[in-house]
Amino acid sequence: PDESPACGGRRLYVLRATSMPAVLLELGFLTHAGERLLLLRPAYRELLVRGIADGIDDWAGEGVCVAE
Repeated sequence: PDESPACGGRRLYVLRATSMPAVLLELGFLTHAGERLLLLRPAYRELLVRGIADGIDDWAGEGVCVAE
């Protein structure tokens, strides 16, 4: 539900205006100096991408039907 406290109670268009399951990931904030420096590093971005891909793979491996 996009009205959860994690979303600040906001009804986010990107989550409610889709006809399929959706996830919104915040992986860092460019306005935070430390996070901005991390996000500028290709190795850190690769770590984030691999973590997301592994999570999707784990979820799909639980017998969840994923439409093609």
